[in-house]
Amino acid sequence: MPELPETETIARDLHAAIAGARITAVAVERADVLRGLTARQAVAKLTERTIVRAWRRAKSVVLSLDDGAHLSVTPRFTGALLLADAPTPDAYSCLRLTLADGRELRYSDVRRLGTVTWLDA
Repeated sequence: MPELPETETIARDLHAAIAGARITAVAVERADVLRGLTARQAVAKLTERTIVRAWRRAKSVVLSLDDGAHLSVTPRFTGALLLADAPTPDAYSCLRLTLADGRELRYSDVRRLGTVTWLDA
């Protein structure tokens, strides 16, 4: 399972970079990767939430939110979670989370094989 070490590294790096960050805006650009919620629900449920921690569960990176819910990102072969200092163009962007400090956390997936799953508390 070559994805596990990479997923662990991503989760640890993300936790160090975004724990405590508040999500101020959400843009769903490819809703077909969403599981457990619609694009409209994603915007409503994620906006103004604070990311408590980022961690790995199996082959997924999980973002735990301040309301007890979780966003689980399973990138599979072609997906990536990218953190940028400012919004950047990306033809393969599926989900964009704008953080209060101006950074952007983006799920990008060339072939859209991965999933973004909402898990209620």
